[in-house]
Amino acid sequence: MTQDEEIKALESRQRGKRFEFARQQSGLDMRQTSTMSHIHVDIIYGIENGVIEPMKNLTSLLAETYGVAADWLMHGTRTELDPALTAELSKLSPDDQQRVAELLSILRKD
Repeated sequence: MTQDEEIKALESRQRGKRFEFARQQSGLDMRQTSTMSHIHVDIIYGIENGVIEPMKNLTSLLAETYGVAADWLMHGTRTELDPALTAELSKLSPDDQQRVAELLSILRKD
């Protein structure tokens, strides 16, 4: 295996771990994910194990299902919040910030 192939394999495994982590954090098993996203369980398994390179449409579906950013699933990067939104959120008390997080979580499930 060439060095480029080794790097690509490592990146695929790391990407797969992000997909698996997002699924687990969303409280779903593979079968539930399959039902919600209409993606076959074998495809989800392959993505999580770094065997299948997810296409953009699959990544978008899974990101939506898990309530995470597609960029994070694919590259481990986070989309930055709008600075004005960040400023407004920072004005809230910790309890209110928690309530906002809970409401966002509920909205992502709908």
